[in-house]
Amino acid sequence: MLSANVLKQIFPQCVDADRWVAALIPAMEKYEINTTARIANFLAQTGHESNQYNRLTEGLTYKSAERLMKIWPKRFRTEAAALPYVNNPEKLANNVYANRLGNGDANSGDGYKYRGRGIIQITGKSNYSSAGKSLKLDLVTRPDLLLEREHAAMSAAWFWN
Repeated sequence: MLSANVLKQIFPQCVDADRWVAALIPAMEKYEINTTARIANFLAQTGHESNQYNRLTEGLTYKSAERLMKIWPKRFRTEAAALPYVNNPEKLANNVYANRLGNGDANSGDGYKYRGRGIIQITGKSNYSSAGKSLKLDLVTRPDLLLEREHAAMSAAWFWN
């Protein structure tokens, strides 16, 4: 059984284990994440993607062109191509997520608006729309709802399942 003590043992840097457990248990129950293997896998993935349940928004601030080239080698083949995106998370998201995952082009702003959020980093307008329909939330209009623990946990369990 998941408890705050268990979550803290697995993720010692988790700042608010009690509140996370309160959000995780209903989500895990709803999506039948109830065997040892399923619980372990779900917690491992969500714990990793959320930096031990401490980060609910995708980190898109890169300090060097070299790092951008390593993460997105097909999009940034040269240092000159990557430089405009260093320390510019909005421009970066709009570029790398353009015309993908239901997003519009780079000028639409969809890449940044629908960047990874929640504990499983739901990304892209189509995923926000699908999750919203399933969870009965308007995530397309209000994507920041995935920053609330309850919705972050439920959307992660929905996506993972």
